[in-house]
Amino acid sequence: MIILKNLIFYRLGRLLRHWGSAMALVIHCLWGVSAPSAMAGVLPSLPVQGSIALEAHATWLLDPQGTLTAEDVAAPAMAAQFAPLQGPLSVGFTRSVVWVRLDLNSRDSAHWVLEVGNPILEDVRLYARGTDGHWQVRYGTLSEPTDTRELRYRKPVFNVDLTAGVNSVFYLRMASRTAMVTDLKLSTPESLFKESGQSNFIWGLVFGAYFLVMFFYSAFWLWTRERVHLLYVLYVGTNLGAALLTGRWIDMLGLNIGTQLHTLVLGLFIGLSLWIGPVFSVAFLGAHRIWPRSSRFFIRTCATISIVGMGLVILGFYSQGVIAVQISSIFTIMIILGASGRLAWKGDKNGQLMLLAFSLFYMGIIWRYMRNIGLIEPTLWNESVYQVGAFVHMMVMSTGIFSTYNALRRKSQEGQAKARAQELQRQRQYEFLGMVSHEVRTPLTVISASADNLLLDKTVSEAAKLRVEKIIRHCLKLKQLFTSYLDNERLLNGDQPIKMTEVNLTDACESLVQDVNDTHGLNVQFEYDVLPLVTCHFDLLRVAISNLLDNARKHAPTGTDIRLELRHAKNQIVISVTDLGPGIDPEDLPYIFDAYFRGKNASVTKGSGLGLHLVKFIAEQHKGSVYAVPQKEKGMRFVIEIPLNPGPSGV
Repeated sequence: MIILKNLIFYRLGRLLRHWGSAMALVIHCLWGVSAPSAMAGVLPSLPVQGSIALEAHATWLLDPQGTLTAEDVAAPAMAAQFAPLQGPLSVGFTRSVVWVRLDLNSRDSAHWVLEVGNPILEDVRLYARGTDGHWQVRYGTLSEPTDTRELRYRKPVFNVDLTAGVNSVFYLRMASRTAMVTDLKLSTPESLFKESGQSNFIWGLVFGAYFLVMFFYSAFWLWTRERVHLLYVLYVGTNLGAALLTGRWIDMLGLNIGTQLHTLVLGLFIGLSLWIGPVFSVAFLGAHRIWPRSSRFFIRTCATISIVGMGLVILGFYSQGVIAVQISSIFTIMIILGASGRLAWKGDKNGQLMLLAFSLFYMGIIWRYMRNIGLIEPTLWNESVYQVGAFVHMMVMSTGIFSTYNALRRKSQEGQAKARAQELQRQRQYEFLGMVSHEVRTPLTVISASADNLLLDKTVSEAAKLRVEKIIRHCLKLKQLFTSYLDNERLLNGDQPIKMTEVNLTDACESLVQDVNDTHGLNVQFEYDVLPLVTCHFDLLRVAISNLLDNARKHAPTGTDIRLELRHAKNQIVISVTDLGPGIDPEDLPYIFDAYFRGKNASVTKGSGLGLHLVKFIAEQHKGSVYAVPQKEKGMRFVIEIPLNPGPSGV
């Protein structure tokens, strides 16, 4: 089965080879890079700084069991089982050992360096025939840290001495839990050192930019305490770790670790990226507010696959775990790009930024995954497209996030200025009502006293006394209204503590419903459970319930019922108001309890944006909470939950 799978991958890779070659040709034409050339079987004379690709001089063989020795594969009977390489080696994830035979015949005697392009192969050995005629590991095993190698380099390299006119045969044995994808190149030491220096310089700049972004946004997060900035630091850090490990750059920094441990840590970073990436993307796009249920399901699914993948890597099933993560990542990328495209189409700036920044990066990831599983042969382009895409998108995202923060800061400052102006207006309104209350109390007292005297007058008829009693009740109600309103203002401003008392909440709510129905001509349906006495501040609760009923009245269609429910569940009281109105836009739902916020559906009604905020404040003073639930058909249900005995208030 392993041989069949590898043959399938090989054939599919051959089908895509022409397209990859065309891409490489375009890149060579644009960048002016000349492709290495070679004569089949014989190496031409090369300049001092030369290098040559060895695929045309190589044949290869799969050893599924990994039991063959150099003596076995060098036997004449095995020669027919070697197939021409004809391009970079690309067999995807396989636990088979790959043997590559190199037939080298140089016109000039020279010292060369054989370079294996994949830096994270776990075991690479070069066999040459010794003076005793037996095949020996002439240059050592490369399954150890780089500081134990003959040449200290992040990629496997071997010294090779060739004699003019003498055919030299070498066997390269390679095994790894990572993707078996590599090219083979023979270079002069000078050429290798020059290319290595250029590569180190370029990638040093790239990694320096990574560290700079991490440092800047770490400080940015400590300053702003915005969760999205912390997630971005973790996201960039995950990409940085994966890039350092994929190219084995940590060895160049002096952090030498065994190849097996190196591969294990790389697998964990790959698995972790499936978790961190979606969490950051959802937070940056604000998808958790727009599509809350879908976002939670998406994050939990990614987290589950990530944990399973990392678990498989730790347990030794590296290829299974990494393949599961990489295939899932492709679907994840499609989902994130789809969500970004949808938001970008609606004019959302974050969606536009993510679509711009991640398109190249995600294309690079998909291209790299296809290379890893053997569907695309390795080239200079797909070797670096992931890292280049990651760097470009990181720069775009960093600039965009900073610009977005500046815009939000300006908007926040404008909101704060507006809030201060509204607070000043509110304070003036409070002072005005206090003055009016003081001026109105005197005539109300006179009216009440005169009405009381009329009740004592025996000449007043019974019908007139009924009207007098009505005057007294409404005078009392007007006094209580002023007193209650001013008390509530003091409570909201923190001027006085809340005094809780035991209340028959059912009777109090019935009275409230009767007043609402009489005042507005509504038909509020009141449903309730049998309740014990509830410790609360009913004047405040009355304001909260009245606000919810008034909110329902404004949005419910004429002639439809509004339902007020009073339930007892799990040692708490649940108060709910349900209407059959148009509901609330999902984009507005997370903000409806914020001060001064008015949603899109509220534009046709009058209001200050403080009603629901006041409801939230009152619920919190009772150690409770409030939330809104869209109904299946239409309408909204607002729910206040408070404990039976909330204890002393924090106000």
